[in-house]
Amino acid sequence: MSKTGKAVLPYKPYAVKDTLPDVPSEFIVVLLRAIKAMERSKLYRIDMDACMTWERGPGSSGFQCTVGAAGALMVKELGVPFGELARPRDYRPDITKKLYAADSLRRSRIDLFLDHLLGRLEILRKPVPSTFPQTLVDKFSMPDCMVIPPYKDNPVEFKQRLKQLAQLLRNEEY
Repeated sequence: MSKTGKAVLPYKPYAVKDTLPDVPSEFIVVLLRAIKAMERSKLYRIDMDACMTWERGPGSSGFQCTVGAAGALMVKELGVPFGELARPRDYRPDITKKLYAADSLRRSRIDLFLDHLLGRLEILRKPVPSTFPQTLVDKFSMPDCMVIPPYKDNPVEFKQRLKQLAQLLRNEEY
């Protein structure tokens, strides 16, 4: 309780509401939308090796925020205001896992992406239950099955591969 008698939340107001999808294919579509919005903005710069940092912007325009995959989602989908510094661990654990899922995608770790979003990593390491689609196990259990190139090397191909992955997951009803 605060001095005024109001309950004090352990998270900032923007860190409470979860607007990120639980379905992997839908999550990727939302991530792509957030990345594209950051690319169009003069206030933000994409650097997939950063989460969210502040630095002097070009010229005398003030500050510019550098965001990675998780940072783009925090700004575009979770409402972090411009000028605020946020990290995935600032959120509730269920939201933090989703932000880590985005980070796993930018590192081309589809197995960790699925684990953070669905808790399926252990399924890929153990004998596969008949309820889990064999096509996903075949595609995601091999390291070079689907490589997402680094954003800095080729932003267009990075986004295209994410789009292909979203379609692949949608086809498998994920």
